Amino acid sequence: MLQHEIRPTSVVGIKRLAKTLKAQRGIPHLQALDEAAQIAGFENFRHASNKNPSQTLRAQVKTTHRLFVTGSWRDRATGNQGRETFWVDLTAPWANLVTRSQMRLNRSLARVAPTAEDHLTHEYSFESPYEAQKHVCAVIRTFQFIDATKLRPSNAGSRIYPEGNSNNAIPGWDHSTAWYDPSSKGFVFADEPYEPAAKARARERSDWAEKYDYEVVKPNWPGMYFPSGETGSRLYLISSKKSGPSVNDLASALDQLPPPVTLDNWAGVSTSGSGRFKSPAQLRAEAAPATPAHPKKVEASRTNSTPQVRHPGKMPLEIHEEIGKMLKSVIAETPLRDGACKRLKAVQSTLDDWVQSEYNRVELTAERFYEIYYGATPRTIFAKSLTAEQIDKHVLTLEAVKAQLDRHYAKSANKRVLLKIDAAIKSLRTWAPSS
Repeated sequence: MLQHEIRPTSVVGIKRLAKTLKAQRGIPHLQALDEAAQIAGFENFRHASNKNPSQTLRAQVKTTHRLFVTGSWRDRATGNQGRETFWVDLTAPWANLVTRSQMRLNRSLARVAPTAEDHLTHEYSFESPYEAQKHVCAVIRTFQFIDATKLRPSNAGSRIYPEGNSNNAIPGWDHSTAWYDPSSKGFVFADEPYEPAAKARARERSDWAEKYDYEVVKPNWPGMYFPSGETGSRLYLISSKKSGPSVNDLASALDQLPPPVTLDNWAGVSTSGSGRFKSPAQLRAEAAPATPAHPKKVEASRTNSTPQVRHPGKMPLEIHEEIGKMLKSVIAETPLRDGACKRLKAVQSTLDDWVQSEYNRVELTAERFYEIYYGATPRTIFAKSLTAEQIDKHVLTLEAVKAQLDRHYAKSANKRVLLKIDAAIKSLRTWAPSS
C-alpha cells in the first residue's frame, strides 16, 4: 500500500479532478470544484484559484490525508440496496496511524478493510442506510481519536486496571476501550458511559481516582461510542499518574478536533442500487496506464465475498425495557461475582447495540433509548455472597430473559448471548450462599 496520498498540485489539476467527481457522484459543478480543492488542501475552489492557474501548489497546501469510509446495505424485505460513504481529513495516511492487526482490537475498526490507499470499506452489508451510516460514523470518530491522540488500540487486558485487577476498575465504567501510548509506553483506559449514569456516580469515580492515584479527564470532545445529545455517551480518559501518559495533554489534543461525525450531522455520499463509491485514489488508479506483471497488491475488501452480517431479528421495545430491568436488577446485586456480573454486562451492552439497530430515531428517542439498559439503575449491593433464595430468584430472572430472547430472536444469531447468560447462571449456582 502506498504510504502517501497523491493530490492535485495545480488549479488545472483541481479542475480535472472536479470533472471526475461531478461525473461519478452527479453533484453540481461548483460543489465538485470545492471538493476537489479541499482534497488539494484548500478551504474551497475560490481559495485555490487565487493562485496563478499554472503555478504548482504543492509547497503551499496544508498537508491533509482524506480517508473515505463506506458501508454497504441491503434491505432483505424490499431488495433495495446501496452504499453510504463519509470521509475524514487526517494529519497522516491512515496506515501510518494504525496497523491492521491493531484495528482488529477495536470494536469499530475490526471489520473494515482497505479497498484503496484512501478508502476503507466495511466487510459486511447492513440492513438499512441508517445502520450503514451509524457504523461509518463510528469508524470516522475512532480515526479522529487516533489521529489527535496518536494512541493505538491495545489488548492490554488487566494492565489498564489499578494493581492489574479488573475488580479495581473505575465505578460505572461502560463501552470502554484500551489504548497504548507509544511515546510513554503506558496505557489509557477510554471510558464512555452515558452522561446521566456518569453524573450519578461522579463522587464514586472521583474517590476511586484519588484512592488509586489515577487521572480521570473528561475532554470537551464527546467521544467515539454514542456522542448524541444530553443523554448520549461521554468520553473519559483514565490513566495511572505513575506509569501512564498525561491524559490532560490527550484531552487538549482532542479538544482541537471538529465535532464528532454523527447521524445528526450526516453529510456523506449515499449511492443507491449496485453502484459503487470510488475514491480519488481509485479513480486515479483506473485512469493510470496498465501496470506490468506482478503489480503491488492492495488488500481488497471482502464486501462481495463474505456473507451479510446476521442480525438477530427485532424485539418489541416493551420487551427490551422488561429485559433491561431484569438485567439491571441482577447486576446490581452481583458486582463481586465476576463470573455472573461481567457476563451480564456484556449481554447488556450487546442488547443495547441491538435495540439501536432495530429502531430508528423517530421510533426510539434518545431519552427512552438511554433508559432501557442503563437508566434508572438499582442501588448496587456489594455483598460477598447472597442467600440461597436470592440466588434462586436471580436464576429464575435470567431464565426469563433467555425465554424472551428465544421467543423473539433466531437461535443461530442469538447463540452467543444465550451462552453468556448460561455461564452467568452457572456462576450464580456455584456461588456459596450466605447463611
